[in-house]
Amino acid sequence: MILHFTDPHFRKDIFEIISFEANRLGADVCISGDFIDLRNTETSIEEQVDWVRTWFKSQKFRLFLCSGNHDELLGTDLAGWVAELHDGKKIVTDGQSGLSKSGAKIYCMEFGAYAADRDITEAIAGADIIVTHLSPRGTRTSTNEFMEDWGDEMLRVVVDAFPRAKRQLILCGHVHKPRAQVDRIGKVTIANPGFPQNGRLTFGMIGRVTHALTKVPVRLA
Repeated sequence: MILHFTDPHFRKDIFEIISFEANRLGADVCISGDFIDLRNTETSIEEQVDWVRTWFKSQKFRLFLCSGNHDELLGTDLAGWVAELHDGKKIVTDGQSGLSKSGAKIYCMEFGAYAADRDITEAIAGADIIVTHLSPRGTRTSTNEFMEDWGDEMLRVVVDAFPRAKRQLILCGHVHKPRAQVDRIGKVTIANPGFPQNGRLTFGMIGRVTHALTKVPVRLA
């Protein structure tokens, strides 16, 4: 089993739920970016990165991670900190692929990566699961309640360009209240659980042939 969470934004209660559910179910975990929160005025960016980095390294379950727009930190000494977590064993991050315990090939797409790049295109086309912060553009998972589309246009081009012989899953986030938490483009299923709403956190549960959403209560941070 694989669990999918997104946009924890340095909410320690969300990280606690991730750890609890993953250990309870013996699952691998995909988290589609925005681990820290640039809007947090109480904890410095350096302290947030240090805490999140330590949390990732202390977990016993396998992690598949992609950076989000809050994690980029371009022009600072912390740029690329998510990619640096990759160890090829327990943690797979930006620009890398790995296998889940069930044998699914998972590609983690770096935020801001140019999807038309040949290597990235081939990695996307060859994966069973893509972990990416942005949903493909023009989907209900990329569009919020105000009909603003925050999706990745180039990723949509790549998805449309490759006919799929098998089903594929894109795990994403960014839009906290998407019009729909699941959408489809042909054989490609796209899932964006969103940010906690009404005191409950939604996350995806991926089995061999199924994808389901479940909710658990969260404490107010």
